[in-house]
Amino acid sequence: MEAYNTSIYPVFEADQVLSQKELNLLVSHLEEQDRITRKNLIGLGIICGLELSFPSANSVKIACGTATTSLGFQINWKETTLTQYHDFEISDQFLKADYTREPYLDIFLNMLISMSQ
Repeated sequence: MEAYNTSIYPVFEADQVLSQKELNLLVSHLEEQDRITRKNLIGLGIICGLELSFPSANSVKIACGTATTSLGFQINWKETTLTQYHDFEISDQFLKADYTREPYLDIFLNMLISMSQ
């Protein structure tokens, strides 16, 4: 995911009424800023915890902990013991941005690009 850098921020007036779309747009913008901060300042991978142990030959125990994905999402993991697995192939779209979960972010990014040109 490419980070964007902007000096254009929403300006609110006293007694202004905001629509659902405007509020969701602002939340999406702030969440994107959080992800960029996590990814670029804190770094990717395990932040704390997530130690592995092998209580038996066919199980893996993962201790509780926190990690940051390559897209800047935070993962909080509860202690879990895994006893089964299945093969999994990662698609080439794995690291691509997914705007379907936050449709307002795409609108916001397009607006910023058009304003900067």
